[in-house]
Amino acid sequence: MKNLFLVLLFAVLQTPLFGQFGINASYCFNDAPDWQGRDLEIVSQDAQVLADGFAFGIDYWFRLKNQRIEFLPELNFARFAIDETVDFTVTNYSLFFNTNIYFLDFQGDCDCPTWSKEGPTLEKGLYFQLSPGITYIQQEIETIISTLDDSELAFSLGAGLGFDIGISDLITITPNAGVRYFFPTNWEDLEILNLESSDSSPPSTESTNLQFHAGIRLGFRFDQ
Repeated sequence: MKNLFLVLLFAVLQTPLFGQFGINASYCFNDAPDWQGRDLEIVSQDAQVLADGFAFGIDYWFRLKNQRIEFLPELNFARFAIDETVDFTVTNYSLFFNTNIYFLDFQGDCDCPTWSKEGPTLEKGLYFQLSPGITYIQQEIETIISTLDDSELAFSLGAGLGFDIGISDLITITPNAGVRYFFPTNWEDLEILNLESSDSSPPSTESTNLQFHAGIRLGFRFDQ
């Protein structure tokens, strides 16, 4: 799956420069409540083993002809790491099918995001996003004596808001924020490591992840 991600990224970069491409960066706050282990410094406290961290993506833009529904399929990379006595690292390779709905300008004839036509900026720029996705997750636990590697495939569904700020016919800046729900995913090596919670119950190897994110996208329009 990692190799497939690299092949898809290369294919995107080799596509003829028409339409709009974008690059983005965001910070992600993860909440996987069932992936927990005894805190490595405070023995009496349980702690999640999925850290927060940065994500980066590249996308390609196209849209419907008569309605302002725009599609931005995206390749995304993220890495979340906790470096303690035991190190926990999660690396995500994702494909998101972002769909932006400009609900204030749904029937508009704007040739956005080139901003060549007149009209209220708020109506042109504000959108609601739906984003189903699939993610190849690499999970690693590194101890003093060994390294445990695992991998899983996870499905997710995201939603959010964004606002396009047209700098010119070529460049658009888009601050955005949202939430993504990852359906239950296994991390079997947590059981192998035998991390015990405070009530001595067996550790869970399966958890959902509710991820909040905020970031910015830089869009380029090459056909103007």
